[in-house]
Amino acid sequence: MKRKTALAIIVTILAVTGIAAAKVDKANAITRNITLYGNATLGWGFTSGNITSPGPQLGPFGMGDVVNMTLVSEGVPHQFFIDYNGNHNPDPGEPQSVQFTGTIHYQFIVNQTGTYTYYCFFHPSVMFGSAVIIPEYSTLLIVPLFMMATLVTAIAYRRRR
Repeated sequence: MKRKTALAIIVTILAVTGIAAAKVDKANAITRNITLYGNATLGWGFTSGNITSPGPQLGPFGMGDVVNMTLVSEGVPHQFFIDYNGNHNPDPGEPQSVQFTGTIHYQFIVNQTGTYTYYCFFHPSVMFGSAVIIPEYSTLLIVPLFMMATLVTAIAYRRRR
């Protein structure tokens, strides 16, 4: 009976710890607003006067951040995407805008950590840059919360003996 009680306490504390960590991560999500200008012969830039190849670094973003992009094409069609798997193509699950000419607004939620390359699908050899996505620091709370949960469980188990 004591083992079942201890196990129930451990499972409950671990569940509460996981829920708390998830809620803290969501609370830390930030809305980021970025304007990116694209030019097929010059690259990407935060303004029309500073377009370079490679383009500017995007981020760092945190997991769960909402990114609102204003994408501006200077003349020809473009399609922005972040290449998570490194195959130089926009794939399902990767942030990717629709094809655009002129100005569009595109939104995505950051869901993967790492340093990736972003591209224009139509002009990848000139229009590319890096996007940095970091884990939220709140995920580091899981270890201390787990240690505290273990300590509380051990104390409760000893008192029941």
